Amino acid sequence: MNLPTQTNEDLALARRWLLAQAAWNLALAAAFVRFGWAYRLWKALDPTPAETPLTLHLLLPKYLGIYFALAVIVNLPFEFVPGRQRRSIERWASAVAVGFVWFFVSASMLLMAQTLLPRAWLWAVGAMLLIAVALSQQTSALAKCATWVWVMLGILVVNHLIDPGWRGTPVYVARMMVGMIPWMTLGLLGTFRGVRLLTKSSVHPERGSYAIHPASRP
Repeated sequence: MNLPTQTNEDLALARRWLLAQAAWNLALAAAFVRFGWAYRLWKALDPTPAETPLTLHLLLPKYLGIYFALAVIVNLPFEFVPGRQRRSIERWASAVAVGFVWFFVSASMLLMAQTLLPRAWLWAVGAMLLIAVALSQQTSALAKCATWVWVMLGILVVNHLIDPGWRGTPVYVARMMVGMIPWMTLGLLGTFRGVRLLTKSSVHPERGSYAIHPASRP
């Protein structure tokens, strides 16, 4: 069986593009909040004084949908960077759809927990995240535990930096993203390091490449 290989140069290039994309997303997410666009979008979609339950239920999906669509658009150039495997339109569309479902469900559950359980919402989010991680495709229990701990630590740290007055509003999600982008990037960089350590026993010095074992594939 021929195992896929990645050279040191491939890993270094992927790491550089990861940092570039993270910096790009962080700059735009921060500008979206800093210049008031996150708040203005919320106010533009806010129901009129003659609000109805239907308009209230449609507000959050609209806000999250527009936010996610903007994120997809600004990240399109990174689909064509050198050294990155090209994806078919079908695979790209499938990845976008799955990403939106996860984003929408996560953000909705977060805001719902803040609204219904203002004093215990972090416990509720932690429990829901634990269930999601347990049902994920990661095969290693250690990897699942590390993912849960890392994401929860990020939520705790970033939440501490956000004014509590934004809780339960769509603007909170936009502000949370500003902090979670660099936090999750650090986690991904740790994954790059882990791949190199896990595959070090399979190094081929004459080629400077690593054989990626099935257990270490994403």
